[in-house]
Amino acid sequence: MQPTVSATMQRWARASNRRRFAEEILFALTWVAIAALIAAGIIRFGGLVVDLGWLSGERFPSRTAQWAFAAWAIGWVAKLAGGRALWRYRKRRIRPKDVARWLDQRHGTDELWTTALAVEEGEPHGLAESIQERARAQIARLREPVEPFREPVRTIAGIGVAAAVVALLPSHAEALARRQREPIPERTPAEVPSTQRR
Repeated sequence: MQPTVSATMQRWARASNRRRFAEEILFALTWVAIAALIAAGIIRFGGLVVDLGWLSGERFPSRTAQWAFAAWAIGWVAKLAGGRALWRYRKRRIRPKDVARWLDQRHGTDELWTTALAVEEGEPHGLAESIQERARAQIARLREPVEPFREPVRTIAGIGVAAAVVALLPSHAEALARRQREPIPERTPAEVPSTQRR
């Protein structure tokens, strides 16, 4: 038995919508991951500056406060990225009528699919039987018209770059070992510029 036009269009529309939803969620998650990596890199770099003795630790808030601020910032990025993903999904979401219209345009079938779908949904039409037979005969030969999954390649590459930068930063133990190998000489008051003496 041949599937009905409306059932086929609904199946294709659902498949397309699921794919678009997954794309948007993946895109939002990549931005949250980039934000988390940037926050971790900034915190790690701040600790590295203190560990190497370039600045005193008094200028920086505690690690707990740094991570709390980072979590707050990442939360805002997640809200914005999630809101954008939902907005874009609602904009890109399609219905069975949209699939039928797209198929008519692509195959030049002179509104065969749109009319067959309307007839199955209850709209009266004088040639209902012949349209239904013709549409059902052709629908079996069609491939599923769902666009392929598009990964956010640039943002995934951005995650890789950010992760590599954070991974290249020396750890706390490495920074302390380097500081012990190469001690930073203490400055005498005569070497400190007059703007820093106050």
